Amino acid sequence: MHSGVARAAGAPINDGQRILGSVLACGGGTVASHSAAARVWGLQLPRWRLEVISAQRDSRRAPAGVLVHRPSDRVDLWPARRGGIPVTNPLRLLVDLGAVVPLGSLEAALDQFVVAGTVDVAAVRTTLDRHAGRGRAVAHHPRSMVPR
Repeated sequence: MHSGVARAAGAPINDGQRILGSVLACGGGTVASHSAAARVWGLQLPRWRLEVISAQRDSRRAPAGVLVHRPSDRVDLWPARRGGIPVTNPLRLLVDLGAVVPLGSLEAALDQFVVAGTVDVAAVRTTLDRHAGRGRAVAHHPRSMVPR
């Protein structure tokens, strides 16, 4: 799949396998993020790509086709596991999605998480408030999208 990451011969290739391979190829402390994490969490986005957040600060090249984020903002960046894949937690995922998807897609993701009981509105509002003003793209999506 990538340098140092193999799959069993004949195993069908699927999105989860591609995402996990990308995480493993980037080394320890790496989790699926942004639109790839949305895919892992079952969110319906019109498009997605292989994206990870890596704790590695070295100059290691990203595997082909994988976008590696190395954020300086590590607030709320505790990992979760979903289907065996290390992934950003739902609250941080909503913040990160604000940087890569249109407002309508972000609102749909929020709705899916709230309806499924994955997050509650108060926790989302608190998380967005913590990240507002940090130069994050989520600040461009008004926190008014989260009802009080």
